[in-house]
Amino acid sequence: MRSIRVFTLWSLAVLAIAASTPSQALGTDLFTGHTSGRIMRTTPGGASTSLGPSFGYFINMLTMDTDNQTLVALDSLSGASPQKVIRIDTSTGVILGTVYGGAPFTSVQSWLEVDQDGDYLVADKAQLFKVKRDGSGLTTLYQDPQGYFFSFTEDKGSGDWLIGDFTAKAIVRVDRGTMTRTTLIPIGAAPTGMMQDPQRPEIYISGGATTFLAYHPGTHAVT
Repeated sequence: MRSIRVFTLWSLAVLAIAASTPSQALGTDLFTGHTSGRIMRTTPGGASTSLGPSFGYFINMLTMDTDNQTLVALDSLSGASPQKVIRIDTSTGVILGTVYGGAPFTSVQSWLEVDQDGDYLVADKAQLFKVKRDGSGLTTLYQDPQGYFFSFTEDKGSGDWLIGDFTAKAIVRVDRGTMTRTTLIPIGAAPTGMMQDPQRPEIYISGGATTFLAYHPGTHAVT
């Protein structure tokens, strides 16, 4: 069973502090990338500990894989070429391997999710990619030359994808079946992070270090 991403106002604060890198739970613990090049493991209300030695560069974007034991991350700031999707052991902090790297990825990969079928979804500049978890390749799900995607998540009610368009300061709703845009919802802030509430239909949005919004899929209202 796929692990559930825990998203609270507390983790929203962590999201903003850690350069818009979201946290993912293993049990009750949270994992965040840190500018020191380390991954921090934090028990809510308790201490933070470093997960292994420093990578020497910021690990961009962390999410938990379907086994609830392995982190999946974007390595887009190491200076390595090509850019890549990697897996990291949550016990040792060791990189287990590269899932996919290379064209058409660029240095601006910004968001990663685990899809319902276990494959990985990556936002990269103005494109949304599906990366096969076995490393066999990728497909382009959606692209918008006018957009700049920093984040995305799934509307659990309809199954549609909700993409945070940094340029338009809006949420782009994409029909999952046809992968075409159906709605553009202005939110008045450039979204840098989006997550589904695990208990309710609301989508929480980070608009930078100080702006936090809730998008209500049923009404398209933003509060």
